[in-house]
Amino acid sequence: MKRFMETIFCIFILLMPFGCHEDSNKKAVYELQERCGKTAVQWSKQHTEVLDYRAHYNAHLNKCIILATLAPIALNNVTSSYYMLYDVNANNTLGQYTVRSYPNSEDHICIINGENYGKDSKEKWNSFVKKMMEE
Repeated sequence: MKRFMETIFCIFILLMPFGCHEDSNKKAVYELQERCGKTAVQWSKQHTEVLDYRAHYNAHLNKCIILATLAPIALNNVTSSYYMLYDVNANNTLGQYTVRSYPNSEDHICIINGENYGKDSKEKWNSFVKKMMEE
């Protein structure tokens, strides 16, 4: 009986750190998500051109990402609407999407990590946003 109890105790001791580690990992991710949200609020207050934003802590990339809609700009019968994905902690624009509306047409411009995408830009943008803002 003593040997049985020692075995049970050893198994409990061996397994306990894994459960504790998992709980502490979840807690750490939650705290990072919370910090990301607070950082995004501060960031949005510093950027008056931001109309709307959504923050997401991407645990896989360990990044606080903001998807922002910027105020449109109208000039010479052209209205430009801007969207951006921003890595707050690195102070880096990951991607930007622009829709230029002319009286009879639209242009879509998508730049991700410095690479400009042509006619497939809307699909590329949506895919990139989904990858960065969801896990």
